[in-house]
Amino acid sequence: MENKMGMQTGISRQSPNRIELYCLGTFRLLIDGQDRSHLLSYDKVKLLLALLVLAQGQAIARVKLADMLWPESDPEQGRARVRHALYVLRQALAPLSKVLLSSTASLTLESDTVWSDVLYIGSSTATELDEARNKLSLYQGPFLEGLKLPGSDSLMSWHNNWNARLDIELAQCRHHLIKALMASEQQQAALAYAKTWVNLWPEDESCHRLLIRLLVQDNDHDAAMLAYQQCCDVLQQRLGVQPDAQTRALLGTGVNAAPALHGPSDPEGYHFRAMATVAIAIGWRPNPDSGDDSMETDYETRTFLLRETHERVVRCAREHGAWIEQEHNATLLAHFGYPAINERPVAPALTLARTLAGLSRPAQVSLGLAVHADVLPIDPTTPINAHHLLCQSVISLAWQADNGAVLLSSQAAARLSSWSLEALPSGKEPSSYQLRLSETATDTGRIHGRLREFDILLQYWSGRLSAAPRMLLLHGHTGMGKTKLLRSLQDYVRNVEGAVVGLQTQENDVRSPYAPVLRWLQKELRYVTPNTADTRNGEQDTQLHQRLMAQYDLSVAQADILHQTLIEPSTLGQSVVREQTQHVLLALLHALCRNQTLLLTWEDLHWCDAASLQLLQRLLAGEERLRIVATSRQALPESWPVLPLRIGALAHQDMNELISQRSRSIKLPRDIRTHIIEHSEGSPMLARELLHLYQLGQDLTLVPRLLDQCAAHLRRLTPLQRELAYLAALLPDIDERLASRLLEQPQSTIRTALQILEQHEWLMSTEQSRWRCPDILGNCLRQLIIRPERERLGRRLAEHMVEHNHAPSAIATLLGQVRYQDTVQWWQRAIEHALEHGQLQEAERYLSQALRSRRFIADPTVHSQTSFALHLTKASLSTAATGPGSPRSVEAFEQVNELRDPEEPLTLLASLWGEWLTRHNRGQLDGSLPIAEKVLRLSQDQLNEAWQGWAWYALAQHRLWRGDPVQAETLLVRALPLIGMSAEPQDAQALPSQKPSQALAYASLGLCQALQGHFSTGLQNARHAITLASYHHHPLAGAIASRLHLMRIYYLAGNLQEMTQESLALTGTQSPAKPDTVWIALAQMHQLLPAVLQTRNADLIEPMQAAIERIRMDMPVAVEGQLCMLARALLSLARDDAAFAVLAEAEQISEQHGSVLMLPEIQCLRGDIWLQRQCPDLASQHWQQARESMDQHGLLAYQHWLNDRQALIPG
Repeated sequence: MENKMGMQTGISRQSPNRIELYCLGTFRLLIDGQDRSHLLSYDKVKLLLALLVLAQGQAIARVKLADMLWPESDPEQGRARVRHALYVLRQALAPLSKVLLSSTASLTLESDTVWSDVLYIGSSTATELDEARNKLSLYQGPFLEGLKLPGSDSLMSWHNNWNARLDIELAQCRHHLIKALMASEQQQAALAYAKTWVNLWPEDESCHRLLIRLLVQDNDHDAAMLAYQQCCDVLQQRLGVQPDAQTRALLGTGVNAAPALHGPSDPEGYHFRAMATVAIAIGWRPNPDSGDDSMETDYETRTFLLRETHERVVRCAREHGAWIEQEHNATLLAHFGYPAINERPVAPALTLARTLAGLSRPAQVSLGLAVHADVLPIDPTTPINAHHLLCQSVISLAWQADNGAVLLSSQAAARLSSWSLEALPSGKEPSSYQLRLSETATDTGRIHGRLREFDILLQYWSGRLSAAPRMLLLHGHTGMGKTKLLRSLQDYVRNVEGAVVGLQTQENDVRSPYAPVLRWLQKELRYVTPNTADTRNGEQDTQLHQRLMAQYDLSVAQADILHQTLIEPSTLGQSVVREQTQHVLLALLHALCRNQTLLLTWEDLHWCDAASLQLLQRLLAGEERLRIVATSRQALPESWPVLPLRIGALAHQDMNELISQRSRSIKLPRDIRTHIIEHSEGSPMLARELLHLYQLGQDLTLVPRLLDQCAAHLRRLTPLQRELAYLAALLPDIDERLASRLLEQPQSTIRTALQILEQHEWLMSTEQSRWRCPDILGNCLRQLIIRPERERLGRRLAEHMVEHNHAPSAIATLLGQVRYQDTVQWWQRAIEHALEHGQLQEAERYLSQALRSRRFIADPTVHSQTSFALHLTKASLSTAATGPGSPRSVEAFEQVNELRDPEEPLTLLASLWGEWLTRHNRGQLDGSLPIAEKVLRLSQDQLNEAWQGWAWYALAQHRLWRGDPVQAETLLVRALPLIGMSAEPQDAQALPSQKPSQALAYASLGLCQALQGHFSTGLQNARHAITLASYHHHPLAGAIASRLHLMRIYYLAGNLQEMTQESLALTGTQSPAKPDTVWIALAQMHQLLPAVLQTRNADLIEPMQAAIERIRMDMPVAVEGQLCMLARALLSLARDDAAFAVLAEAEQISEQHGSVLMLPEIQCLRGDIWLQRQCPDLASQHWQQARESMDQHGLLAYQHWLNDRQALIPG
C-alpha cells in the first residue's frame, strides 16, 4: 500500500491482526488482506466500526451509540437503527463475525485480531527512525475524511480528541525524523520531507516553519522567502491569520511586517516551454509464480527490494537527462525540457519510459509508467512547481498502468505520430493511450517529390557529380524530409554492401564535445559509461582497450586516449584532452575508409558543439574515399567546401500523393484531406502530424509537435522579432508601415527583423511587400504569447482597429486570439451593433463568443459582474427570439437570478424583472403581481426613478390583461415620464449603451386607449411606439410588441386590411405552415384570419392551429385572443360546433387567468354562431351579455361590433 507522500507503508502485520481498519484518508476495511469496504454501505456503519475499533476492546452502550450516531431520533428509533447498522456490520465482518460481541445493552469488538492506522500512530511516541517513517507514511488524509458526521456533541468530542492526539503524535514523528536526518547530514532528504508535509498539512504552521528553517540553513534565501509567502497566503486564505512571531523570526522579519519577495531579475525571462514528464509508480505485488503473498514477505526484504529498484530507476532517469522530482517517493517524476530547453522533450521521455519498461527487477516489484507532455508558462524567478503543472493526471495514469506498461496522456499521444498506439480499454482514464512496446517508431513509405534530390545523393555517392564536393549538405526548415532522404541513402548504400557511419546530434549536445561520434562509438562497442568509479570493471576496461586497437587499428597511445574519454567524458572539458581526442577520432574514421568508400552521415549540424564542427572540417580535408552527407536547418558558411542542397516545400500534387499513401489504412473524408494539404504548407512532417491528430480524433487546428518547436525557437528571437511574429500571427498580413506604427519602431529596423523572420521561415512574403504567417504556425504562436505581451499587443491592436473603423466583431475576434481581458467588452459592442441592424442571429452568435471570452478576465469581481451582464443579455435575446414566456426565456432568467449579487440592489431588480416578465407572459397573473409590487418597493427605496417607471409599467400590464384598460392607462401615464429614454429592463446592464424603449409603454398605452374605444388616439400612440423602436432597428420585444399591439388595434377597429399589412411586415415571405417563433405565430394569426374570411379556404385552419400551439407553448397569456380569432375563422366556414368548442376553451383559460379582457368578444362570437344557426333570440341574448361585460369593464372597443350585430335583427 502507498500513502499520499508516495511512500510504501510497509507496516508488518502479525498473524493475529486479521482485521485492518484505515481511518486516515479513504475509509477502508481489510479482512485477511481482502478489501470489504464496499459492504459498509453507509457512513453510520463506518462510524460504528470506527467507534468499536478505537474503543480497543471496551464495551460501548447501545444507548450511547444511538445518541452519538442518531441524535435526532427518539430512543426507540435510535435502538432500531443501531440494530440495523449492527446487521450490516456483521455482514462485512462475516469471515470473523465472532469478534463482534453484542448484548442487549452494549457492543464490543475484540481487539486482539484488529489493527488500525489510528491506533498504530497513537500507540506510543516514536523513538526509532523507521518507526517515525512508518507512522508518517500511514497518513493518507484527515481522520474519517469524506464521512458525514452527525452533529451530536458526544461524537464531535470523540472526533476532536482523536484528531488532537493524532496531530501531536504526527508532529513528534516529524520532529524526530528531521532531527535524525539532519544529524546524519541528509539535508536534501529532510527538505524533500518538509516540502511534502507542507502539501499534506497546509494549515499546520509548524510544517511551513520547518521548511523555511531548512531552506535558510541551506542558504537558499530566495526559496525561503517564497516558502514564507506561501505560508502567509495559506494561513490568510484558510484561517484568516498571519504567521506568528516565531515563523517571522526565521527570516529576521519584524513582528508586523512580512518579507518582500524579490522581483524578476530578467523581464524577458517569463516564457512558455515544452515539457514532458514520465511518472514511475513503484509498487509491490505478490509473485505470481511462487504464490508469494505480500502479507507473508518480511518487511525488511520488501523494503530492500523496493529501495534497490528505486535507486536503479533514479539512476536510469538521470542517465537519460531527466530532472527528478519526488525523488524519495514511490511515485517518481522525471521531467524533460527543464532546466535545459528542449524542442521535443517527449522524445527522451518516451525513450526513458521504454527503457524502464524493460528494466530488470524482482518479480514482486511492479513499475507502472505514464508519459505526459504539454507547453507550460515558466517564470525563471520562481521555483517551478511541476507537480501541479504537469503531474495531476500523469501520476494517476502511472498507477493505473499494468506492470511494465507505458500509458500516454492524450497530449503525449498527440506528439507521437511515428509510434504505434492503442486507446485504453473502457474503465481506464478517458482519452489516454497505451504504447505498443513490441513495435518501434516507424516512418514507412516511399519518398514523395524528392526524386531529383535523391538522384543527386546517388551521384555524389558514386562519385559522378561534376562539382565533386567534399560534402553534401541537405538544409531547410524542420519537417521537410531531410532525414528521410538521408536514411534512404543509408539504406541504398547498405544494400550495395557499402559502409555507413551514422551520426546524429541531439538538441543539448552543444555542451558535450564530440557527443555524436562518441555515442556512435559506444553503440558499436556496446559500451555503457559507468556511473561511478565503484561500478568500473577492470576486465571490461581491458577488453574495451583491446577492441579499440584491433577494430579501429589504433596505437596503444591512441587507444589509451579514447578509452579514457569513453570512461570519463568530463575530461573533455580540458582543451588538451579535447585536442588529443580529436586527433584519435580523425584517425579512427580515416581507418574505416582505408580499404573502402565510407558514407558518413551527420544529422542536425545546427545543434553541434564547436569541437565536433572542427572535427568535421578536418575530415573534409582528408580521405578521398570518405563521402559526407549532413543535414542542417541552416546553410553553412560559404568558406566550407560543401554543396548545399535546399529541401523546400513539396508541390501540391506531391502532397496529395503523400497523403494518399499514408492514409491507405483509414477512410479520409475529402474535406479533411483538403484541410491537411492546405495547412501543411508543403511540409511532410505537418501532413503526418495532422493525419495522426485526425486518427486520434483531436483538433486539427493546433499541432502539438509544432507548438513545442515554436516554444523552443521563440526563445532564440529578439523581443522585437517575437512581437513581429505575434503580430503576423494575429493579422491576415502585415507590412513595414503597419508594424512600425504598432510597435513604435523605425521602418528600417522593422524591415530587417521581417527579413530575418522570413529567412527562418516564421513568415512568408507576399506580393506588394507584405508578410503573412502560415495559418497552422499562427495558431501555435497565438498560444505562446505571454500575458504582458498579450496586454500590450491587445491595446495597440484595439486602438489601431478602432481608429480605422473596424467592426466590433472583428476587433473582438482579434483580441480573443491574444486572450485580452477587454475581449468581452468588444463582443458586447458587437452584440449591440448586430441588434441595431436587426441581426438577431448574429447577436446570439456574438453572445456565445462573449461567454467563452470570460476566461480572459482575471479579476473575480469583474468576472462575476460580466457573467451577470452577459446572462442578462442572453435572457433579453431569448425574449426576442422565442418570446418572454418561452421555456428558453424562463431558463435564461433563472440563470440571471442565480448569478445576481445579493449585495447589489440593481442586480436584484433586474432578476425580479425577469421573474415578473416570464410569469406574466406564462399567464400566471396572480403570481406576477406581488413581484411587480416588490420591484416598485425596492426601486422606491433606492430612489431609482427609471425602475419605478418600469414597476408602474408592470402593474399596468397586470391591469390590462385582467381587463381593466382604464386603470392600466392611468398607470402607464404615470410610468412614462419615469421611464424616459432608459433601456428595456432586461437590457439595462447587458448592453453598453442605453436604447430608447418608451416604445413598450407607448404601444401598451395605445392598446389601452383602443380597448376603451379611443381608436384614433390609440393608433397614434401605437404608431409613435413603432417610430421610437425603429430609431435603432431594435429587434427586441419592444419593437415587435409595438407592431403586434398595432395589429390588435386594427383588429378591434375592424380594419383587417391594415392588420394584414402589418402582419406581412413581420412575417415577410415565411411559409405559414409551421412558425419558428411566437412572434411569427402571432403575426400569422393576424394574416391568416382575413385570408380565411375572404377566401373561405379551409386549408388555412391547420396553420392557424399550429400557430396557436406555438403561442400556447411560448406566450400562454395571449392564447385566449388567438382562440377567438380561430373561432371566427371556423364560423366563416360554417363549422359551428368546432367554433363553440374553441370559445369554451378560451373562456376556461380566461377564468384560469382571472381575466375578463376577452369576455365581450367570446360572448359576441357565440351570438354570431346562434345567428348563423337561425336562432336570433339566443344571438341577442349573448350579445346582450357581451354589452354588459363591455360596459362593466370599460371595454368599449366592442361597441361598434355589437351595434353592427344588433342591426342584423329586425325590430
